[in-house]
Amino acid sequence: MATPNIVPRSDSEGGLGTASKYWASAYIDTITTTGSVTVGGDATIEGGILNLGKADAASGHINAKELMTFNIDTDNDDTNRYFGFFTNAESGAGTQVFKINENGDVYVNAAAALYLDGGADTYIQESAANQLVLATGGTIALTLDSSQNATF
Repeated sequence: MATPNIVPRSDSEGGLGTASKYWASAYIDTITTTGSVTVGGDATIEGGILNLGKADAASGHINAKELMTFNIDTDNDDTNRYFGFFTNAESGAGTQVFKINENGDVYVNAAAALYLDGGADTYIQESAANQLVLATGGTIALTLDSSQNATF
């Protein structure tokens, strides 16, 4: 190729293909866009990382018009797969605060509380002393220790 770039005469001019005539394939290292990206079929991210938003500037969101499902271990070759939610790092390297394993078991970081009323004041939490605490109205209503002794 004599010229290494295909450049429009002005910003946002022209296109590749038309609404009725598509290119068969494109092999590209990086795509940068200042607009939207629409995928008419499946999108596969083989590298395993999908970054949404921009640090200190924009939040990332996933919106579904109807039903959204997440499938894990679709090749059914392992038994320790899970969805993990982490803070303060990328690619699962931070502090895990929540996870759901492939059996449907839910785990919440011991330092966190599982709120039952949208985050207001009713929650279940494991205390530093390995006690199960149930609070309602912001007041501890029940504490259960590892010997199953209850305090109301």
